[in-house]
Order: sequence, then C-alpha cells, then structure tokens
Amino acid sequence: MDQVTKLIDRLASIVEGGFFRPLARPSAPIYVDCADRLAQSADDGGQISHNDTLLLIREVLALHPRAQLGDDEGAHLADLRQRAGQIFNKLLEAGWLQERTVSLDERWVLLTPRVRPLIRLLREIAEDNVAELKDFAATLRSICQTLLLDGALDPAHLSAEEFRQTVKELLDRVERAAEQMHSVEALILRHEDRQRASVNASETLNRLLVEFHAGEHMVCYDALQEGGLIPRLRQARAVVQDALANRGNTPADGFQRPFSRDWETLLADAELVSADSRNEANRDLRMLSAAGLLRFKTVRHRPEYIQRVAIPLEAEDRLRNLFPEFYPNPNDKFDPTTVSWEPEMQFVAEARVTVNSEDLLKLNAFFKDRALTRLIVPIKERSLQIFGDEKRLDLLLGSALFREDRLSLNLLKCEIIGQPFGWKRGPIDTGKILVVENAATWHSYARWNAERRAFSAVIYGCGNCFADSIRYLADILAEFSSQQRIFYFGDLDPQGLRIPVEASRKAVGLGLPHIEPDLWSYSNLLKIGCGREVSFDAAEPASDAKFQWLAHLAEPARKILESGKRLAQEHIGWEFLNTQTSWSHLDTSVIVNPP
Repeated sequence: MDQVTKLIDRLASIVEGGFFRPLARPSAPIYVDCADRLAQSADDGGQISHNDTLLLIREVLALHPRAQLGDDEGAHLADLRQRAGQIFNKLLEAGWLQERTVSLDERWVLLTPRVRPLIRLLREIAEDNVAELKDFAATLRSICQTLLLDGALDPAHLSAEEFRQTVKELLDRVERAAEQMHSVEALILRHEDRQRASVNASETLNRLLVEFHAGEHMVCYDALQEGGLIPRLRQARAVVQDALANRGNTPADGFQRPFSRDWETLLADAELVSADSRNEANRDLRMLSAAGLLRFKTVRHRPEYIQRVAIPLEAEDRLRNLFPEFYPNPNDKFDPTTVSWEPEMQFVAEARVTVNSEDLLKLNAFFKDRALTRLIVPIKERSLQIFGDEKRLDLLLGSALFREDRLSLNLLKCEIIGQPFGWKRGPIDTGKILVVENAATWHSYARWNAERRAFSAVIYGCGNCFADSIRYLADILAEFSSQQRIFYFGDLDPQGLRIPVEASRKAVGLGLPHIEPDLWSYSNLLKIGCGREVSFDAAEPASDAKFQWLAHLAEPARKILESGKRLAQEHIGWEFLNTQTSWSHLDTSVIVNPP
C-alpha cells in the first residue's frame, strides 16, 4: 500500500496538470493517433516543424470524420485548419507537445519526454499476440548471447561505464521479456478456460490434446526448442548467479551513475522562463562544461538546443569543494542517531539529509539556546549568527532541510528582505501610483509623467522583485498625504501576470492597497502589439485567476497567451507615449478586486 501511495504522490502533479485528460475525452482516438503520427514523423531529437505538425493533425482529423469534439476542440468550426489549431493547443495544454521558436520564421514542436513512454505503452497494448510471442524468443536469444560472452559480467574485464551499460541493456531486455511472457500466460489461461467449459469428455480431450498443442503459444515453445535456447538459458542463469556471488569484489563506484536532468525541466523548476535568464543559464552551462564540471547533450543536428545535463563522476570532488553545503564530506562518519536533537531538528535522526554535519550541529545549537526571546531579523543576519557566514542560509534554502514539515524561515525567526524600490516622484499628487515591470519602460513612463502629470510616482518593479519587496510600498505611500491607488503595467505573458497578482495578495496581507491593472497601458499594448506577438516556451501557464485580474481585457489576453504568444511591454515606449497628451482614467475607473 505504501508503494501505491508513493506512486500516486509522484503522479499527482502530472494528473492535476491534465496530462491524461486527452485520453478521457470522447475524442481520445484523435489524440492517440496524433501522438503516434507525430512520434513516427519526428527526427532523432523528437522534433517536427510547426507547419508539419498542423498538417499531420489535419490528416488525423480527416481520418475521424465522426469524432465527438468538444466546443474547446473546435466542434463549432467548419474549417479543418482551425480545428487542427484547437487540437494542437490541447496537446500543448496537456503537456504532450512543447513549442520551440528559433526565429520568427522558424518554429519547431517537440514531443515531451513524458508522452514517449505513453505512446510506447499504447503501441505495446495494441501489439498482435502472435508477433509478440515470436519476438519473445528473439529477446531471450539476445539476452543469452550477451551473458555467454567471456567476462560478460566480470568487473575485472570491464570499465565502470561498460559495466553500467551492459547491466542497463540486460535489465531493459529482461523487463521486455517478462512483459512478453505475460502474453504466453494469457493464451495458456484462455485454453484452460475453454477446457473447463467443455461439456463432455470428448471435447475436453480434444481441447487438451489437439487445440492446446496447436495453439498460438506453441510458437514460443517451438522457437525456444529449435534454437537450443532452453539449455542456454540455464547457462545464462549460472553466469548471473556467479556475478551476484562475486559482487562484493566490485569497486564501490562500479555501479554509480552520473546524476542528470532534462534541461527544459531543470529550467522550469528553477523558474528561468524569460529569454534573458535562459540565455544566461545556457552560457553558464557551456562555461561549466568547458571547465569539466558539467556535461550536456544537445538535440541531434541542432547543437544550439540543449537536451540533457549531467554531473560527471570525476567532477564530484571539485564540486564538493566549491559547494560544500550541498556535498557532504564522504569521509564524514557522522551518525545522526547519536545526537540529542532539539524538537525542530528531530527529523534529522530519521530522514536522509545530505547536508554537512557541521551545519546540522550549528542549527541544533541555535535551537538549543531557548533563553533568548528571538525577534524576526533579515535572513543574512540570522545566517551570520548561526554559521558565521551571511550567505550560508540562503544556499541551504534549496536543500532537503527546508522541505515541508522540516525547517522554515518562521522557525528560524528570519525573513528574506527584497531590494528597495527605485521610484520617481511625479510633479503633483494625483492619487495614483504606477508600477512598471521593466527598466526601459519605467524610464520612458517616468520621463512622460514629468510632462503629463498623470501619476504621483512611477515605481520600477524590477520583475520578480516587486512581489518580494512589496513591504517597501508602505514607505512610498507614507510620502503622500492623500490615499493612493496602485496600478501595474508589465509584459503580457504568464510571468508578467503572476507578478502583480502575487504582489497584490501580499500587499493586502500587509494592509496595503491591492494592485490594479493599468488597463490604459494594457489596452494600448494589445492595439499596438497586434500582429507583433512572439512565441515563447509556456513553462508557466497562466491561470484563470491571473486573466481575471485584467478585467475586460482578460479574453483578448487569453487568446494571445493560449496560442503560445506574448507581448513585451516595451511596445509602449517613448515614441508612443510622446504622442499621448494624457492618461485615460476611464479604463481603470472600476476597481478590480485581487483574485
């Protein structure tokens, strides 16, 4: 039961993300055939051009003229191209496909890693039983051939990498053979059921002596017998038994595998969504690779696309010296069960926490001193107090210490302090303050506001820093005697919508005004940006709550983002603002409550 629960836990985010939703729709055959056709047509890197993808989807739709499509799948659309576009969007939403844009004229579609095993499973389920049985013998033959080679599983004759590769390939083939064996079992059980259902002795004998020995499952037996595989299987089993008996002589690192991650998944987990942050990560990876600290694999024939990144085994000692907080000393014989842990640190005795023992003991000493009434302080001050290093606690935030039900900043009585806002006071107090996400647009708005007198102040939000630094908004509001409304203008993309919604939630929690959309700016962005939208990797889909924050502009924004496009706020630049004599209050007269 524990194993089932853990599997469900691991699948929870995938299920909630809608990965299996296409299979639950009445139109499931379309999605299955689309995925199958795309997998067959993709190159070695799993890519296919955007135009070819839409063409294949149209062909599949033509093969299913009576398919039951929902309204969100284009049921009301007569144009097959429009329907294909809707199905394409649903494949993106489910996480079966991912878009990659090289330039305005070159767009590619990638089958995501999760959809590949799903397609493989569906193909195997549809496999013909007889073909499966014939293949079973071939699988066993290949296993025997590998095992009966001289020194096949002898670590003295193989390098660590060769040994790992041999074992991996053998395990894959054995798993495949086990699955094929189930087909044999199913056919035999079918004959057994028929024999039990026979109505007289003559029929029983006929099913046992004639039908059973002429059954499809005998294809498997004949192949095994004729190929001399049965005695060879016994020999192969002996080789494996010898290897298991001698495994104590294998070097400790002989079975280790380098840690690796899918590059796109790694970027998404690190919330590196913007083009600038992705390019910076790309440069850092290549620099670390040149230094021998990391290795990476690129998409075949497209070296600019990184597919997977790994930590070489030989680089671990160097990384351990560079990042000791994440690489415990291998010679550290620290036994956590021998320490008297404070209640806050009790989990260390029971869980595997890969953090230096010195750090753990310093944290325990901090909690042990209960004589002091601790006040909430900035995280760097607390880090210096505990470790003698003001940056150590920031680094440990990404470790296993700060998982759910373990340590938290609240327990340590500290908080992350964001950067103070940069802002420019307006010529007059208008009762309205504007926050702008990016530096260039903030400069243009501040310059324009000095002449047009639309806002009491223009604040530079600095991207994600706005939500982290929201407490500083109180200092700016204190500079004005009248009550101020706070308007926000940022990029029209998932991150650009997440920032103000999150900031508004935090602001209300601190007793500050909620953050309203600058609908005048967003409206002009939609007009000027029409036809200038650019594609982006939707690693962070926008939720309905974020769209609702835009009030009556929610639907136009939704159409752009759900098509995989975005609009940069820099379209509303100085050349446009200089032609505007005033900021219209009409579009923002209705208070938009925070979601």
